[in-house]
Amino acid sequence: GLLLANVAQMDAGNQPNMILYGIEKDQLPELRKLTQSQYQMPVIQQVPIVTMRITGWQGKTKAEWLQDSTRKAQSWAYNREIRTTFRDTLDQFEEVLRGTFPKRRADHGDSIFISLDEGFAEAMNLDLGDEVTFNVQGMPLTTYVGSIRKIDFTKMRTRFFVLFPSGVLENAPQFNVLVTKSSDPEQTMAYRTAVVRAFPNVSVVDLSSILSALSDILAKVSYVIQFMAVFSLLTGLIVLISSLLLSKFQRIRESVLLRTLGASSRQLLQISLTEYFLLGSLAAATGILIALISSWALTSYELELDFYVPWSALLGIFVFIVALVIGIGWVNSREVLRKSPLEVLRREV
Repeated sequence: GLLLANVAQMDAGNQPNMILYGIEKDQLPELRKLTQSQYQMPVIQQVPIVTMRITGWQGKTKAEWLQDSTRKAQSWAYNREIRTTFRDTLDQFEEVLRGTFPKRRADHGDSIFISLDEGFAEAMNLDLGDEVTFNVQGMPLTTYVGSIRKIDFTKMRTRFFVLFPSGVLENAPQFNVLVTKSSDPEQTMAYRTAVVRAFPNVSVVDLSSILSALSDILAKVSYVIQFMAVFSLLTGLIVLISSLLLSKFQRIRESVLLRTLGASSRQLLQISLTEYFLLGSLAAATGILIALISSWALTSYELELDFYVPWSALLGIFVFIVALVIGIGWVNSREVLRKSPLEVLRREV
């Protein structure tokens, strides 16, 4: 259920499928009007982007760190071009894990506190309060880590390892990105043509075909997950039923002994149903516990997904297994309850 839920969330039908980038600031009003008014398409996201590079961190320059054999920062993090944006709010797919965002400045001379993605912060071996120096297209800029964020990368949105507060990068050289969605291929083609004609410098990336292929793959993954779950459940039930049937003769001998000692049919039925109830409960609880531990480990450490417990589905499985075991136990006990001990022994021996 957990994997199927994540597959459903990543389905292409729920995702934006067009990205426009290289937009100049003065082109935004006209482009938004073209998108929303003329083509009735939503502006899902529109953000300014500023490019920069890391030149130092934790009080040392990048060159000094490269000579330091004890450095823990990973090269992919400090060698890449950083594309960042600036805002004072988090979107619905971001969450502050530690620190505060935004940390506003009282004036332009105050320290600048940035927010880092948790994975990027780990790769750079940075924590709250650490100094990070950037080269913003020729201009040095010293900042400090003010917060660590968790980002949901399964959504088709622009995502930033480094996030600046407002009031710092507004005057830096920048371009804008606009994210939208079109559900009609003909509308998509017409919109692309109109954008290219009106704004030759703007690039339009149509992700429809890619997301469609991704959606088909995820649908097949969903089918495989369901098949394996049903197959595993049926295999376990067959093993459980087989073990109960193999122990049938032992149960009959125990019931005959109790009948011989004077136990009534009602007492035998209560004993039998209680025994099978406890057996079914133990089997179901053990299986569910193992499944939960395995799912938690897989989703948390391997797939890096949010883990949750589908209580309603687990309750249904628990009740079904217990009811099945009790039913098999009742079938096994019918002969003993309806016939005399001697007759049962003659038939079974």
